[in-house]
Amino acid sequence: MTLAGTTDLPIVFGQRVDAGRVTGLRVLPDGSWQPVEDVPVGIVCMRFPRRSRPAPFQAALAGLRAGPHPVPIVNALAFSDLTADKLVTQHALGTVVEMPEMELDAARFDARLGEWDAAFLKPRHGSLGDGVVRLEAGDVIPDVPPGEWILQRAVLPPKGVAGVSLRVLVQRDGDGWTVPTAVARVSDDDPTVSVERGARVTVASDVVGAPTLQAVEADAVRIATWLADGGPWDASDVVEMGVDFAVDRAERPWPLEVNSIPRGRLAVLAALDDRYRAEHEAAILRPLARILARLEA
Repeated sequence: MTLAGTTDLPIVFGQRVDAGRVTGLRVLPDGSWQPVEDVPVGIVCMRFPRRSRPAPFQAALAGLRAGPHPVPIVNALAFSDLTADKLVTQHALGTVVEMPEMELDAARFDARLGEWDAAFLKPRHGSLGDGVVRLEAGDVIPDVPPGEWILQRAVLPPKGVAGVSLRVLVQRDGDGWTVPTAVARVSDDDPTVSVERGARVTVASDVVGAPTLQAVEADAVRIATWLADGGPWDASDVVEMGVDFAVDRAERPWPLEVNSIPRGRLAVLAALDDRYRAEHEAAILRPLARILARLEA
């Protein structure tokens, strides 16, 4: 991978930050790595797994805030906080796209499950499929802490599989958005359709037809535009997101959630097929190139 402009404006990957200066590895224009210390931070591209590693994230954030000047963070932390809450995300997107219904009041879970026939009980702030349980009408609903779990109507999957979901990466590109190749996750036996729980990854076009892909891309761009422009943050501080869709038996895509730190499945495609390597590398570099251009402006 190469990225023009890295000689004068270093890109450093690291989590140790003291008084606004970072220690880590600098990426050179030829794609090699160089250890560096105490590099002043001008802007942060936030791809740190803050939910799974909260302590080092908070330490790095404190180090940034102890610096002499405020440091812009993209994607904006407030945007990341919104997308981490499935219920808030649904409310934010409710006027833009139709999503599967949700219920937060545990006292209504039984009634809603009876209405929907099938639903997923999931942590309101969870990720990677952890804790998600599929329920059908008549099942005993587990006791969960009030306010921290949601019940979401199940999207009935295509016949022959337990579930199909699509991950769409949306990134700033000039004055608009670009959408790289959509990636499908398919599971024969687990309706949560999580890669961490064994779902297989493939190109979305191998699983769904062109009309579904067109609808997914259009919805993903609509969601990205709405979220970037509609929150308590500078729209320029939102540069990428991943939008997840479930696919039903009629191949209709249903938006499920938005990820502010998308773990691009393009990396999996690139490992499986060299045809996707260049696209994967471009997706890594696109937000960094935008940030460099912003610093040079």
